[in-house]
Amino acid sequence: MSAVLSPVRDVAEGQWFRPEKIVVDAGIPREPLLPLLKHYWAKGARHVLMSTSGPLRWPLCESQEIQKCVVWDPRGPPGAVRVLTDEEVWRCQGRQWDLWDQLRREGHTGQCLLKEGSKATGGQTAAALVLMAGYSVGAEVRAGGVLDNLDDANLAKVYFPVQLQVVKTVVQAAMDTEAGTAAWRSAQHRVALGRRIVAARVAPRKGVRRGKAEAAQAEAQVQLDQGPVRPFTGEVGTYVDEWVEDNLCGYLADSTMKQYAGIYYKWKVWSARQGWPTEFLDKSVPVEANENKLLGFLGYLGWLGCSVATLRQAVFAIKDGHKRGGQGDPTEKMHRLWMLLGALEKRSPKKPRRLGVTPGMLQWVAEVMGPHLATTAEERFDSTMVIAALSTAWFFMLRAKEYCDSNGVDLAMIMRGVDFKIEMDPSGDYYVTLQFRKTKTDQEAFGTCKTMYASGVKDLCVVNALRAFKEIAPQRFGQGAEALRPLFRWANGQMLKRTQVQYLLQRAAAGVGLPPERFMSHSLRIGGASALFQATGEIEVVKRTGRWSSSAVQRYLHDGETALKQAASKMASVEQRVHYT
Repeated sequence: MSAVLSPVRDVAEGQWFRPEKIVVDAGIPREPLLPLLKHYWAKGARHVLMSTSGPLRWPLCESQEIQKCVVWDPRGPPGAVRVLTDEEVWRCQGRQWDLWDQLRREGHTGQCLLKEGSKATGGQTAAALVLMAGYSVGAEVRAGGVLDNLDDANLAKVYFPVQLQVVKTVVQAAMDTEAGTAAWRSAQHRVALGRRIVAARVAPRKGVRRGKAEAAQAEAQVQLDQGPVRPFTGEVGTYVDEWVEDNLCGYLADSTMKQYAGIYYKWKVWSARQGWPTEFLDKSVPVEANENKLLGFLGYLGWLGCSVATLRQAVFAIKDGHKRGGQGDPTEKMHRLWMLLGALEKRSPKKPRRLGVTPGMLQWVAEVMGPHLATTAEERFDSTMVIAALSTAWFFMLRAKEYCDSNGVDLAMIMRGVDFKIEMDPSGDYYVTLQFRKTKTDQEAFGTCKTMYASGVKDLCVVNALRAFKEIAPQRFGQGAEALRPLFRWANGQMLKRTQVQYLLQRAAAGVGLPPERFMSHSLRIGGASALFQATGEIEVVKRTGRWSSSAVQRYLHDGETALKQAASKMASVEQRVHYT
């Protein structure tokens, strides 16, 4: 509908009005931030409000009057809706513009044309039902009307009921000469107008050669069926709008979109409680007024105890919601807003730095919770799976979402059994290759592979851990029946959760004498990166293995005690000279 409506700058002032209240629901299920408006209130009565992102139904005819079509245009003034003109309603139904001008020049009013169009909606619905009935039955048994061509003979069947009604009208009025003449003229007018509207519906667009279309249709009929048939309704604008909505959020990760949706919903509720017409900030008012509204919302979140990171994320969620609604960046020139966030960041208490998992912690888990202590087959399965999961996450520096349930399972990112390949090189050494289909820094899912060889250390080898898990659960690897499902699942089929990993790590930290409160699920990635850096001293190797795309890896690295063992003696024995001019 938005493709054929008049631009906002061309809309007359009389078409806009501000209702008492607008109800904005949280969009379609696949994207809560895209608004779908339903109702508005005027003079205490509720009315239907339509959005420009979808199709427009024909307005109903009540008491010889056509209902007004009221839409909400995100490009219009905040809190205002507008009434569509008769010509816009005509264009939204896919009718030709030149036919509207021609019928108006012949003396037909806009209300008359819309009334005739509203009568044709029943025929369109019946045709659609017959078409779907033809597709639902077998190819050898088709509904009779489906194979009818758009020729004069079949169009005459459409005109016959209208002509029959004309005859009945004339016969009933034959007793009165003047009344009969008036009825005859009225019937002729209705038949001619109905033929024009039907012809406009089935006529090809300008520039389309019917010969090529028929040839292409005949060629398509002899091709093999590649899937279910989907009848085309002609609503091109609807498909275009749906495509835009589906791909509008592709530049953000799914987890970020979920967080933005939750915060933006709070912003919409806050806007409604404050009595604002919509959740969009009005750019026609001074920036200070909009900034005060945004600061009030942040103050409310701060009063609830939200962290500085949550407040900053709320600002970006509101910015994203305004951009989706076509309102631009609402935080432009809001200097006090960023000053507040900076001050809160400086004053907020800093949490202790998270520590990385050490090799001793993984060995403690293998000794205390290993399969050699299991009393049942289920316990042996679970302990083998846990050791394989922790070893894989530590050696390959996995993020929690890549191997366990972290606030949901991302099927495009989670590790599956088919993603692992355990092989032996010509020298007889085993190695495992892990394929990453999609990562946090690879949202386009180009994919990458990493390989690790056997370490040779007891209870601390990712190759041996995965081989042991493959022996007990062969159906989860290679060509097994469960190879395409997430790999690290318990014996009962449930996913390994991030909170369970955190509990195991904190128990291991307490077991080796480290503070358990400073170990989270991300500590496996931190510990693996620190161990690789201490072993190689190459920061680029750590970045490539851990799939870091920036220098953020520097925050995770911990230097060991022996990293600078010879540094002091080398510094003291250097022959340092000062050069000056």
